[in-house]
Amino acid sequence: MTHAFTRPIVLALALAMAACGSSDSSTSPTTTTTPTTELFEGKLQSRGDSMFFSFTVSTAGNVDVTLAAVTGATSPGASTNLALGLGLGSPLATDCNLTTQTTTRPGLTAQLTGSNFSPAIYCVRVFDVGNLTTPVNFAIRIVHT
Repeated sequence: MTHAFTRPIVLALALAMAACGSSDSSTSPTTTTTPTTELFEGKLQSRGDSMFFSFTVSTAGNVDVTLAAVTGATSPGASTNLALGLGLGSPLATDCNLTTQTTTRPGLTAQLTGSNFSPAIYCVRVFDVGNLTTPVNFAIRIVHT
């Protein structure tokens, strides 16, 4: 009678020990990189004016650039739908050497998107494309790794 109770216990212990054995398969821990968001604001004074901002990508990944707002400089807060140039590139001396650019109006989604950016310093330029008749303020959002 004692023998009948020990058999299930021995079987359970054998199964538990087999489950505890080491495995040859190993998995690497996954690291999740939280994107960095940078906001830049500036003012374009006259026709042909431009400004650029540098930012550092620390982990390889994507870059999204959004011209978030354009407002009149003479009446702050008065939104305008003026199209401006928006470019992405690498700093070169006192300028931004653009590798991609677009003409866009302010919006809620990224107007410039780049993928596979290596860790380095990059820049964004905002510029007049010939539409500027009065000074304007602008805000851009850069999201990157």
